[in-house]
Amino acid sequence: IDDENLCLCLGDVSDKGAGSALFMAATKTLIKSHATNARSTAGIVTRVNDELAINNEKCMFSTLFLGILNLKSGNLLYSNCGHCHPIILNIDNKIKRLNKLDGPAVGVVEGYAYKEDQTTLMQDDLLFMYTDGVTEAMDPNHKLFEEHRLVDLLNSMNFKTPEDLLQNIIEKISNFVNGEEQSDDITMLGLLFSAQSTTELAKIFQSTIPNQLDEIDRVNNSFQAFSDQHNISKPITQKIKLMFDELLNNIISYGYRDENEHQINIKIELLEERIMITIEDDGIPFNPFLKQTPDTTKALEDREIGGLGIYFVREFMDEVSYKRGIDKNSVTLIKYLQE
Repeated sequence: IDDENLCLCLGDVSDKGAGSALFMAATKTLIKSHATNARSTAGIVTRVNDELAINNEKCMFSTLFLGILNLKSGNLLYSNCGHCHPIILNIDNKIKRLNKLDGPAVGVVEGYAYKEDQTTLMQDDLLFMYTDGVTEAMDPNHKLFEEHRLVDLLNSMNFKTPEDLLQNIIEKISNFVNGEEQSDDITMLGLLFSAQSTTELAKIFQSTIPNQLDEIDRVNNSFQAFSDQHNISKPITQKIKLMFDELLNNIISYGYRDENEHQINIKIELLEERIMITIEDDGIPFNPFLKQTPDTTKALEDREIGGLGIYFVREFMDEVSYKRGIDKNSVTLIKYLQE
């Protein structure tokens, strides 16, 4: 989703064939669209379910496990939609099942409000996700591999990487089925959490302002205090304040089609090598960086009006990007501390 949050998902679509493939493609597209700027797994799967359930004449569905992992804190927010319960395996091979929360598969019940839960991954915890093709793999005597064999296997296994773990499981399943034809797809995902070092933890400045022009000075004054506290150089501080002047002025002056009060969220993360700035607003969709760069070699009277402020933002910042999330514009800017 961004430098700090990773969205991960595993799903299993009903039936087989071209119809299932199309349903899978639609599900993936909807998840990616709604996860672009989301912080709620329940919100994502609720929207995805509503869109899939409309006019679903063939009654197709997909089980899903969807999580958002904070790469700094290890906090995992998740929702489960009828899917196999993921397993967390810690460094001592102790197992924790994420089985407290369940909802129906997506596409089945229109208007269903999904819920979310959370847990925390510690250093070197491994999150293991799988489809029921793993536990329902069948031997020549029609016995299933079943969850208890999977759990015993995870408890007994030594591994260094997720690849080691998954390859070992595949080999054990292959030995168990002993040549029997595969009856269902087998899909697994392993994620090993490597917490960022404490030296890389961000110092954070956050502010939420109403869409009023006089609030820009308050933002700049607050950022100046943050800059003084953390010894950010004066040239960089000045460039960021000028950037706030330009972007916030554009949002407040041109971003809204009504007279209501709106909130603009500003977040600055100071890391060892860079400053990352995020500005979010619920105004009309607008990418400021699509505006054509003015030709500064021309005389003022020969140039088109506008665009100079955004030109300076591009010049002052090392990286700039824009994305449109769910009813929100999000601008991200990065400034490296070494010029």
